[in-house]
Amino acid sequence: MKRLFIALDIPDTVRVSLGGAVEWMANYEGSVKVVPPENYHVTLKFLGSVADEKVPAIREALERAVGSLSAGEVRLEGWGVFPEKGRPQVFWAGVEPAEALRPMAERIELAMQTLGFAKEARSFQSHVTLARSGDGPVPSAFLALWNALPPLASSTAFQANTVTLYESQTLPSGPVYRPMSSIHF
Repeated sequence: MKRLFIALDIPDTVRVSLGGAVEWMANYEGSVKVVPPENYHVTLKFLGSVADEKVPAIREALERAVGSLSAGEVRLEGWGVFPEKGRPQVFWAGVEPAEALRPMAERIELAMQTLGFAKEARSFQSHVTLARSGDGPVPSAFLALWNALPPLASSTAFQANTVTLYESQTLPSGPVYRPMSSIHF
C-alpha cells in the first residue's frame, strides 16, 4: 500500500520565494508543524492508502484527465487559515486567480471517482499549506506575525503546467513526497 495524492507542482524559484516570506515560522517549530519549501505544492486530490496494483490505472486516468489541458499562469497571493472561524489548524498561501485550477481539480476528481475513489466532500480551494497547528494552541506571537505578513512578491507567478502523482512517506523527521508520475501540458 502506498499513501498517494495528486498535486500541481510549484517551480523551485517560487518555493524559495514563498519559503523566504515565512522562514520565521521555524522559530515556532515546537508549537506548529512547518512545511519545508521542498514540500510545497497545491493538492488537487488526496487518494489515501492505495494498493500497488491500482497505481497504473491511476496514472492512465490522470493522463486522460489532464493531458489535453492548456497551461495557464497563476500566482501565490494572500494568506489564509483553515478553518476560517475558531482556532486555526492550517496556515496557507492562496493561489490566484482562485478559479483557475478548479476545472483541473474537477477533471481529476471525476477521473478518480471512476476508479472507485470517494468524492471530496469539501469544495476545492487552491492553496499551498505552510504550517499546521496540531492539537495544541497556536502561540499569540506566531499569530501576530502571521496577521502582519505583507503581500507576496510578484515573483510568485508561475505556469500551472505540471501535475504529479506523489507518494507520501511519513518518516520521524517528517513527510517525504516522492514523485511517481508527472504530466506536463
